[in-house]
Amino acid sequence: MLTRNFAKIRLKSRPIFERSVVVPASGNASRRRRKTVKSVRQNISVDDLRLDRPLELSNPRELERKLRELRNFTKNLQEQVRVADDLSQKEAAEKALLEPENEKEDSGEHTAALILGGGGDLKAMSGGTHSQMSRHAKKTDLSTFLLSTSGQAKKLLPEAILLRINDDELVLKSLINHRNSDWNAIVSKLYDSPEQLQGISHRVLKIGIFSRASRLSLENIRKLESMFRKYGQHTGTGLTTAMYECLFVNLSNLKPQGVAEKNEVFGLFDSLLKTFDDTKTCIMHEHDSIDENISNTQNKAIMNQFVMNCCIKFASKVMDPSKLNYYLTKFNHDYKVLPNRENYTTIIQFYTKMGLNAQAWDIFATMKFLSAEHKPDTKTYTSMLHLCAKDKNYAKAIDLFNEMTDLKVDISSETLNGVAKVLAVASGDPISSEGKAESLRLLGWKYLHQNEDLLQMKGRILEDTIMTMMALCAYDGDVGLARALYFKYVTAKFADNYSKWRARFGNTISTDYKAIWSKSLNPQIFNYLLLAYANFSPEKVPLLVSFDQGSITRRNLINSIDYQQKLDDIGCELPIKIPMLPVADFSQVLQVILESRALWQFNLEFGGMVNLRESPQEFSKLIWKLLDSSNSLEDFAFTIFNEVLSKGSEFVNHNVLNVKTLVSFLTIPIKMGDKTEFLLRLSEFSFEQRELNKQISTLFNEAKLNSLPVGTVLESQKRILDHDLSVQADASLGYLLSVKHKLLRESVLYEITMRAAIKFKDVDLAKETWESRGAFRKLNAFQNLDPQERVTKDTVFASLMVDLFTEQELYNDAMSIIMSSQRYINWTYTMIKRLHRKMIELEDENSIRILMEVVNKRSA
Repeated sequence: MLTRNFAKIRLKSRPIFERSVVVPASGNASRRRRKTVKSVRQNISVDDLRLDRPLELSNPRELERKLRELRNFTKNLQEQVRVADDLSQKEAAEKALLEPENEKEDSGEHTAALILGGGGDLKAMSGGTHSQMSRHAKKTDLSTFLLSTSGQAKKLLPEAILLRINDDELVLKSLINHRNSDWNAIVSKLYDSPEQLQGISHRVLKIGIFSRASRLSLENIRKLESMFRKYGQHTGTGLTTAMYECLFVNLSNLKPQGVAEKNEVFGLFDSLLKTFDDTKTCIMHEHDSIDENISNTQNKAIMNQFVMNCCIKFASKVMDPSKLNYYLTKFNHDYKVLPNRENYTTIIQFYTKMGLNAQAWDIFATMKFLSAEHKPDTKTYTSMLHLCAKDKNYAKAIDLFNEMTDLKVDISSETLNGVAKVLAVASGDPISSEGKAESLRLLGWKYLHQNEDLLQMKGRILEDTIMTMMALCAYDGDVGLARALYFKYVTAKFADNYSKWRARFGNTISTDYKAIWSKSLNPQIFNYLLLAYANFSPEKVPLLVSFDQGSITRRNLINSIDYQQKLDDIGCELPIKIPMLPVADFSQVLQVILESRALWQFNLEFGGMVNLRESPQEFSKLIWKLLDSSNSLEDFAFTIFNEVLSKGSEFVNHNVLNVKTLVSFLTIPIKMGDKTEFLLRLSEFSFEQRELNKQISTLFNEAKLNSLPVGTVLESQKRILDHDLSVQADASLGYLLSVKHKLLRESVLYEITMRAAIKFKDVDLAKETWESRGAFRKLNAFQNLDPQERVTKDTVFASLMVDLFTEQELYNDAMSIIMSSQRYINWTYTMIKRLHRKMIELEDENSIRILMEVVNKRSA
């Protein structure tokens, strides 16, 4: 049924995409589909219900429908088989663990579940069974239940490798869950074995290790490389192609922390390539000097597109264009290996991340004119749609989708999400949307409703689909649906991360809810929710309800959420209480203000696990320790920046606290017209560099004037308690402690403050912001920027100042800004549009002429 609906929607919605006008038709596919079904039901016959009715081969639509049904059936069957294999494997292992040996009483029923299932049933763990399991775990040695696991371990690794490891318990715990296998423990154990891999056939290694080892750390990759080299020297084959592929794919999946680790990984890449080059040269020399039959016994490892893709994938991940070009040139020149479709797609993704849009489009065009093997596939087209989203080019995105349809390229849910995401982003920009913002969002919803994950509304919705829906809701101001999607996403992520925690640690340690929340709270989806709050209007009807299928989707999602739910079914000792009002939808501006403030605190406090208002004792002790050990104000200020501010992430969720989310958070009271709330949010979660320097200086001078003994932190703290320090010093200390949840005010925050001044017509706030930004421009944080970037930021702020003076009818001041900065700022008509219209109303022809000369000015 789902497949038939998907096929019908796709076929019936295609005429919409082929129109030259972006505005969608007023009719909708859902209404026409119901009429068609009704007509069929009226004219249905007994022959139509025959299951053995012959297929009409002459009807292409029926053939396409049957093929889709077969593909979906095969996909579902494969998924069921895989799940069944996982369950049978786990049940077999549990059975082996639970079998009594030597007539011993088996009291470890739940211990086996703890090892195999990573914590067993979470419901049982949270209830009475959880305590029973803990008592059993104390009384019973786990090794007595793992003596009979050799039969199960043989199913996970070949016997020859098991003999070297000589630890079936380790193998079982590391590999029983193939979705989250731990090959690091296996490699370390093999490396510690005296014989390592010697004596094991290459075929066994290929089956047991080469094609399976994954997610290795850099340390264990080095160990594996060392074992491979010794094995190659002992057998005389050197490193084989399978060995190179195993090492390269694990290197490409690393996520280096810092430049040093990145260079270390590149060094290992280059070392392996040099080894291959040296081996190849040695074989060529041997071929010239000895019999050909003997030379054929040497292993001839080859470099292929798979290895090349590993190299360029890692270079793309760490954003290193020089290395990417180096690998492309080397593989082409030295190994005669040209990029294939996957390689080209990786290169396109790299160019997209680097902002090299023109190069990405050139690669995409090149792929079309190469061989059939290089034709862009679904993954390639999806990558190009992401590029369209960056450019906000909705027309190009629609063309790409139509091109996929014409070329019969498979359209995945990621592709549909990509098109809808482009339309959502473009609708949020007045220039890109060309006055058709609502039409673009409506078209995005119609594309999205071709996604089977969204149509069936059963089970989980893909994360990418939720993000796309949140983008559409954010720009449309649909707070009701955005809240439901956010609640659904966060609770599901928390349940998943909680299950992983219990599976990993069981009952050995107390649950670290702070760590779980830090992984569950996503800044991207939270920012979309804040944008939805900012664009909310009580009078506006959500766009999604304008067509039948969208209205059904919205109603079902909103009604599926219970904001008072405690989610006891995940076995969580601490109920999840996301601070959201227990209403399905909002009708007042005050609701937006209150809930956005509560959710902001909730996200910054790791789900309520810390309190921003409290001053951490560790923080206070660290400040006084630095104060006592500093001999000068410069030393104290430098240490504060490098140590105290860096430790703020321990007390505040800085994954969420970033400039992008803070701007969205500050935009809400501006759009809602609440000046007091804006000023409170701005002062509470941002600080100025000059104010921080002032507070540091005050605290240091007051402390030294009171003659605090150097190196005696406890005495210093005692003086604080005895109120020996001045009120100013106490205030300065409190300010430094509050910096942990504040961001330094930079250009974008000054811009949002100026927008608030324009909205609230507050000249004093604008003047203060102007002076503060002037002081900020003198700091290294601004001066170290690229010159072009500095000009861009100055241009935006100057344009806002012109709008402010125009709103205040200070036209001479507005003209003065334009005339004094025209040498450095390229004034466009969009920037002076408000002022120009006012000049037309006043019939000030001289000012109009000057403005037009500035706008139309052309450089030499």
